[in-house]
Amino acid sequence: MSMNTFKVFAVIAAFTAMVLMGSGAAMAMTDEKVRNFIDSFEEIQELAQEYDDLDELSADEPEDMGMHSRPFSRAVEESRGHEIYPRVEKLVKEYGFSDAQDWGQTGDQVFQAYFALKMQDQDDMQAEMQQALQEIENSPLPEEQKARMREMIKQQMASMQSFSEVPQSHLEIVKAHESELDRVFDYQD
Repeated sequence: MSMNTFKVFAVIAAFTAMVLMGSGAAMAMTDEKVRNFIDSFEEIQELAQEYDDLDELSADEPEDMGMHSRPFSRAVEESRGHEIYPRVEKLVKEYGFSDAQDWGQTGDQVFQAYFALKMQDQDDMQAEMQQALQEIENSPLPEEQKARMREMIKQQMASMQSFSEVPQSHLEIVKAHESELDRVFDYQD
């Protein structure tokens, strides 16, 4: 497998369908909401370190697109019933969110816009994925493995189409906070 194919798979692993969100109503994104999300997310990360069992909340559930398209909403849903939930609910209200669900939906939107912004910086990722598909066809891999890899790449290519659906206003707001989001999302170029 060439380095180009490896790069494509690395991007797929990092961004697999993270930007797919339902076509439901988009919530209004404001600079203040993004700032409040960043600040509260950092506090929630600190709070989460007090609980050793949080990783177990989703361990038994199969991975699905919802986990990647709604990472923050999904985390909120999974934490219901856990002792951290009331603490998160209280904390996010201090940052102006109506409840944990509102915070999760805002986080999903910020995350979607952030990755759409990052993907704008990629040099023709679609072409690289097309090339990776060609390399898979020409590889000596077993057909079953080729089929899984083709499907993964095709799903990612479809996911990347959704970047164009992120409102320009969201991209502009998130761009103003990009360096902070790089830090909190632990993005490394």
